[in-house]
Amino acid sequence: MFLDHAKGFKDPKLIEERFAMLSSVASAQPLMAYKEALTQRQSRKHPNVFVPDFDPAEAGICARVLFVFEAPGPKTKPSEGGSGFISVDNNDPSAATIWQLRKDADIREYEATHWNTVGWYMGDPTVKPNAQQRAEGIRELRDLTVLLHRLDVIVAGGRIAQDAFTTAAKRNGWPKWSFQTSAGTELP
Repeated sequence: MFLDHAKGFKDPKLIEERFAMLSSVASAQPLMAYKEALTQRQSRKHPNVFVPDFDPAEAGICARVLFVFEAPGPKTKPSEGGSGFISVDNNDPSAATIWQLRKDADIREYEATHWNTVGWYMGDPTVKPNAQQRAEGIRELRDLTVLLHRLDVIVAGGRIAQDAFTTAAKRNGWPKWSFQTSAGTELP
């Protein structure tokens, strides 16, 4: 169910369709459980935390490519006019750029999923995650990668994600993958 244009979630009906898919797409179920557990852990520290859903139209646990960015933006949060999903179909310029990059690279919906270094909404997008938040996010992300049984590559998009992965790879010794930045630079 990959749309033929960027910013597809301008149409609220498409968002409703995705929410309806959440309970029926088998490859999304483990990610939904991951998201719920992450929400519970974060709500102990931040009572009103918002963690967006994975897009059930994506590959889910069958993803070969995991795109990881900084943190969920306002277009993920329904109370701010967002979809409720981490998705290339979100109605924002960042999602549109990734949508186009995926199209140009011929990476289809059944091959990829998206997440963030910090998986919970932090509020004002000008506020960047600090070192502690990035480290916590990477620990959570490591748990996510275990669920992705076909994962071949992680694309770290943006300086925050790239720095977090570089630090985590050095600290944790992640030998299974060669991390690639969105600029194509291989990370250790």
